[in-house]
Amino acid sequence: MEEEVLEKYIKAGKIAKEARELGVSLIKEGAKLYDVAEKIEDLIKVVFYYKEAISPRVRLIIAGNTKSLEPYTFALKDLAERLFLRSDEVVFTGWVTDEELIALYRVSDVFLSASEHEGFGVPFVEAMYFSLPIIAYDAGAVKETVGNGGIILKTKQPH
Repeated sequence: MEEEVLEKYIKAGKIAKEARELGVSLIKEGAKLYDVAEKIEDLIKVVFYYKEAISPRVRLIIAGNTKSLEPYTFALKDLAERLFLRSDEVVFTGWVTDEELIALYRVSDVFLSASEHEGFGVPFVEAMYFSLPIIAYDAGAVKETVGNGGIILKTKQPH
């Protein structure tokens, strides 16, 4: 089933055919809905810096419903464009089924979160289930949820 879901995204052009060969895939999942507090603009900047300083082979997959925040989504896509990031490098999947979400976790290499407001954080538990390394900004209950399962950033400033 997961293979069919991934194939669907490949055919739709939402994920490059080189799924595992494109480079590092970062995933941010907003429980099928994301909001402004998720600070996705910070994740897009991470992709830009990663591409410039480390490797051009990187992709950010943002899974979540974009309908409720169309102006925010438009601003995010505009930011990616201004940073010369292609649509296959910053991928907005829109709403996904559970099967599609599982496929996305499986093609990802890292779970990344810059959220400045986080409750329990079910997506962190999901990422741990799929053995994804976690890099997350220390907000809300992130530290308690992730524990020793990831890298917790005290600041978003590069050092």
